[in-house]
Amino acid sequence: MGGEPTMHPNFAEICKIAQSYFQEVYVFTNGIRGDVLSEFHPRNTDAIVYNFLFIEQWSDITFLHRNRGKRIIDVVIDNHTDINKLKSSLIKLIRFCPVPIEIQLVINNSINIFKYRGIIADKITTIYNFLSSTYPTISTIFQCGAPLCFTHGLKLPPFVYRTICPSEAVLIDGSCNVRFCNIHTEKLVPLFFNNNIIPFKILKNHIYLQNLKNQYKSLDKICVHCLYYSTQCNGKCYVSQDFIHTSDIINNTDVLWLKQLKI
Repeated sequence: MGGEPTMHPNFAEICKIAQSYFQEVYVFTNGIRGDVLSEFHPRNTDAIVYNFLFIEQWSDITFLHRNRGKRIIDVVIDNHTDINKLKSSLIKLIRFCPVPIEIQLVINNSINIFKYRGIIADKITTIYNFLSSTYPTISTIFQCGAPLCFTHGLKLPPFVYRTICPSEAVLIDGSCNVRFCNIHTEKLVPLFFNNNIIPFKILKNHIYLQNLKNQYKSLDKICVHCLYYSTQCNGKCYVSQDFIHTSDIINNTDVLWLKQLKI
């Protein structure tokens, strides 16, 4: 659940409903409203994912140190990331945080990742190596999420290849609208209809439709030329974004057969 869910007046009730339907519930938050966040009671399988940009506004209550579940710090990196400033902020967080944390490095998915491919790779590698060497007991993960054509030939920290965008995962924003993922700002369908949660089958239909739309756009843009499409990669949600053009992918990747395309 994202879109700053703690802003919703029925945050606690929504959390309970989500836990009754799903074995894993992840709450994505800026962590500012710790008093409201404390109304969420995570199970061992649940997690709270904090947006690192708001570190200066966090307090002890932010981390619910008496509750179960994982605490994940989402550190977004892009071409504008100030490495030295980020290192200082991470040091401050690690010294201050009262609970075990997992640091997750992610690529800013709201920009043209292909245009800044080399810069992003260098900055992620620098921060990953810094954390791994300075704080080896803290779990640091690079959650890549980019398609194979982005990672091919790059020197990157170790990561799990998750290049198939799951069709069953959804995001519930702060207004209780269902979204396909945090890359897509448009809502699929309201979670509630006449004060009742919509039938699960209808929700799955909307997710399925959005997945088909994404895949059509990715295939039409460039993925139809990919040797690994559908078996190892489906472009994720990145390739389908309107601000990423076919030429961006061809000119900024190391995939030989893409370079030979006459598009």
